[in-house]
Amino acid sequence: MRILSRTVALLAVSGCMSNTARVDKNIAPSEGEVSSVASPIVEESNSEAPAKVEAPLNVKAAGEVAPVAQEANSECDALKKDITLPYFIKETSALVVGIDQICKENKETNNHALSLNMSVIGVACTGSPGFITRKGHSNQNWEVVSFGMDLGCNMHPSEEIKTAGKKKLGMDSDPRIVSFVPMMIEYWEFENNNDAGLGSMPTLTASGGGAAQWKKDSTKNAGFPIKLYGHSSTLAKDQAVYEARAVLMPRSNQRQFQVVVQEMKLLSDDELKLALDRCLSKTNSRAACTDAFENQ
Repeated sequence: MRILSRTVALLAVSGCMSNTARVDKNIAPSEGEVSSVASPIVEESNSEAPAKVEAPLNVKAAGEVAPVAQEANSECDALKKDITLPYFIKETSALVVGIDQICKENKETNNHALSLNMSVIGVACTGSPGFITRKGHSNQNWEVVSFGMDLGCNMHPSEEIKTAGKKKLGMDSDPRIVSFVPMMIEYWEFENNNDAGLGSMPTLTASGGGAAQWKKDSTKNAGFPIKLYGHSSTLAKDQAVYEARAVLMPRSNQRQFQVVVQEMKLLSDDELKLALDRCLSKTNSRAACTDAFENQ
């Protein structure tokens, strides 16, 4: 009986173990199933590392103070004149070609005052008479009458220009003249005859009709209208071309003359071309005319 019970117990234990083995076999994945399980996907990022942020160029370093913009002095600006250059002062036959307006503060009164520095171009023989040279067969038949206008012939005194400039520009004090030079005449042409030429000695000739006009006393008393062209006589790099419309007034002795400038200006590009064309047609000297009207 005991043997039979032990046998039954062993059979029961063996059956349980067999069932357990079958269950484990069913639960465990097969070799094919293991290989079919997808491995986790790892994505590789192609984006670059964040760029280093740099400070703006206008950012001041620690402890450095940024400059503060200065406000315009309205009181000083109100004193400044609206002047268009070049500015012609007819009373002194002078052309103002440069102005520097300087505003200064009086420390005692805290008021501002305006002063002017002027650069001026004048015309020879406006301040003192020039000399006339005549050539011909007799005193009544001059064939050539020349007016010497070299740079040694005086212009109006600078003090007269200061006084006239102060009045014309409405200044409280006399302007300061920092540069005052004569115009270097390189071409001239009379307006009432055909005489024209190069250089600084305007000349009336028999062929141009000017010498015949000289014989008439009424013409000499009225003077000889002329247009003068030239540069500033300084050695500055910028050499603009100027025109002076003037009258050559012979004195009673007919050996001297005075220059009275009616108008003076800077030539525009179109006016420059027209004057050059007239120079070429009247003198037939291309090289000299081109040099005279070269606006460097």
